[in-house]
Amino acid sequence: MKKAIECIGYFLRLGLTGFGGPLAVIAQMQRDLVVEKKWISAEEFRQTLSLIKSMPGPVSFQMILYVARKHSGTFVALLSGIVFILPAFLMMILLAEFYADYKQNVSLSTFLEGMQAGAFILILVALRDIARPYYSRSRFWAFLILSILFIGFAQVHEAIVIIVMGLIAVMYRRLGQATLRSFIPMDLILVCLKAGALAFGTGLTIVPLLHSDFVSLHHWITHEEFMDALAFGQITPGPVMVTVTFLGYKLWGWVGAIITTICVFLPSAVHMLTWFPHAVGWMNRQKWVQDFVLGATAALAAGIILVLISIGQGFTLALVVIPLCLLGLMTKFKWPSWTLIVGTGLIHLMLTYLH
Repeated sequence: MKKAIECIGYFLRLGLTGFGGPLAVIAQMQRDLVVEKKWISAEEFRQTLSLIKSMPGPVSFQMILYVARKHSGTFVALLSGIVFILPAFLMMILLAEFYADYKQNVSLSTFLEGMQAGAFILILVALRDIARPYYSRSRFWAFLILSILFIGFAQVHEAIVIIVMGLIAVMYRRLGQATLRSFIPMDLILVCLKAGALAFGTGLTIVPLLHSDFVSLHHWITHEEFMDALAFGQITPGPVMVTVTFLGYKLWGWVGAIITTICVFLPSAVHMLTWFPHAVGWMNRQKWVQDFVLGATAALAAGIILVLISIGQGFTLALVVIPLCLLGLMTKFKWPSWTLIVGTGLIHLMLTYLH
């Protein structure tokens, strides 16, 4: 019982203080659970993290489930995952509840516009990190260009392109080098399950999947509301994928928030608490796993690029320069990533009033 309480308590604190995105959360877990608490060895942590990055779902959430299960069992792992998400879930509910009120306030609306630009820059940084392991791989760039063509010009759905590019990458090695609101609940479940099952590498890869379904396909929310949700997801602690909580609340209140949150995290919870812990050793020996991830990551990066191009067209010069300058300061002084979003909002608000 003592181990279980310690485990759940730790991940609840991590959910309250886990600002900075999945990389910051993973780094904190490594310091606390590998170096200090010694719940897991450094080698197993590194190998498991590498494999989890090769799987769909939010990296930090899956790592929490794996470590908690190893430390205290499956039930405690499930509770640990829930308490990790809970603080951000409640914050997103509050933000969604009062969204209409503060959108009518000119000052707050200006502030939010600045926050959107800050979130935009953070997504660019995350995209760079997602693609970094494949910079020197010519196949990755080929898959990236092909994916942009299929998604952006041929209008092929992102989910199809992600799976196809991953399979082509596997075959490359194997074959040689040669809105009706009444229907929304079920649609909502399928959309969020799909997004949770196809978001490889980091929670931010869910952006093009959600944007395609929530904004472009079903028209459930506006582009502006989607961008605000992204900004909120960046400034709240915990996993970025909790952005769906805001989107679900906007559609169906508390029920929608709960449905979207459960569905987007469910695929990760299922495979991290069932077969994955037993298959870690085998997967480490399979070269095709990394090949699939190369192709899938290229397709995901393409989707993010196209969404960012669409988003960036509405920004003024100030909304580009401000977050870029803050990004430099954030990198130099190692500020948490949420300071870029909030800082951009505040500076944009001040400049608006000065003019």
